[in-house]
Amino acid sequence: MKLAMVGALVGAGLVVLALGAVTSGEAQAQRFAEQRSVPQEITQSAELITLSTAAGEPGQPAQQVTIIDPKTRVMAVYHVSTATGEIELKSVRKFDWDLHMEEFNATGPLPREVRSQVAPNSRQH
Repeated sequence: MKLAMVGALVGAGLVVLALGAVTSGEAQAQRFAEQRSVPQEITQSAELITLSTAAGEPGQPAQQVTIIDPKTRVMAVYHVSTATGEIELKSVRKFDWDLHMEEFNATGPLPREVRSQVAPNSRQH
C-alpha cells in the first residue's frame, strides 16, 4: 500500500514536470512580463553569486544577469536578448575600493552628520 502511494506521488510529479516543460510561446511571453518587476533567482555556488532579473527596453525584452565573484570582489552585468539569445556585456567592476567609502550619492543625514549628533565629542575621521 505504501509502495503504491509513493509510486503514485512520483508518477504525478513526473506528469506535472512534463506538462510544465511543454508551454507555448504565449505562456512564456506572459511569464516574462510577470517577471519584469521581481528578481528571478539568486544563486550562490562555491565561487560565484548570480542574480537574474528582467531588463531591456520597451519592445526589446532581455534578462539581466549579474555575476559576483566574492573572492576577487568583481561583478559583471550582462543583458541577454530574449528574442535572439544575444549576450551583451554591459559592465565589469572591481568593487574593493567602493566598499571602503563611507558615503557616495548619499542624502541627508550623511554618516558624518549622524556621527556628530550621536557622539558630539568624538573625533571626525
